[in-house]
Amino acid sequence: MARLDPKSIVINTDYRSKGWQEDEQRQLEAAAKRAKAESPGDTVGELLRWGRADGYAMYMVTCEQPLRVAHVDIGDAYSVEGSLIRGLRLATVRAMVERERKMRHHFEHANDFYNELEVGSIVHYHNGFKEFVRCEVVEAPDDDACVHAKKGERCLRPLALVGGWDQHDLRADGYHMRMIREGSLFKPSVSCIYENPEATHVRRHEDPSQFEALGVAGQQELFG
Repeated sequence: MARLDPKSIVINTDYRSKGWQEDEQRQLEAAAKRAKAESPGDTVGELLRWGRADGYAMYMVTCEQPLRVAHVDIGDAYSVEGSLIRGLRLATVRAMVERERKMRHHFEHANDFYNELEVGSIVHYHNGFKEFVRCEVVEAPDDDACVHAKKGERCLRPLALVGGWDQHDLRADGYHMRMIREGSLFKPSVSCIYENPEATHVRRHEDPSQFEALGVAGQQELFG
């Protein structure tokens, strides 16, 4: 059984500032460092998350023997039921931590993949059901241009729809067609990029670079 630390780990973040994510991460890393200095254990300092409302309830492992966690007062400061904390076992915590580490590795690998792409090169985002968006690799001009990319980081500009799109998707007011028209930038998961060798489920389809562009007035010449 786990015990709950009497004091929460309070993360004070000004969400109006552009660097709020880095500031938040620095505070979390500092709290993890303090926990590791006070108690040994592979999972000490790691975060546990449970979905609540529109976000997460977050806790940090502060001790393995006996098992103890601290509530992390961050964002909306969601919490979980006391019975859930009391019912935690170390084996469960280790499994949750391992999933979290794999998720972190995935996102770190995603950044590596994007960093290796050449600006100006063409890749294809898989929307599902053989629907692909042909995109140009670009650098975000500022922090606000792309939700998941900061200024200077690589992201994608959609150029054309290719593959098995339905006719209603090709309407000018369609979601992806509107992105193409407005030049919107996005940074999708690398697991949905055909050119990623590890996107095995996507690469079961035909090579989308061989498909003709659909319904993109004035841009057909780019894909001749």
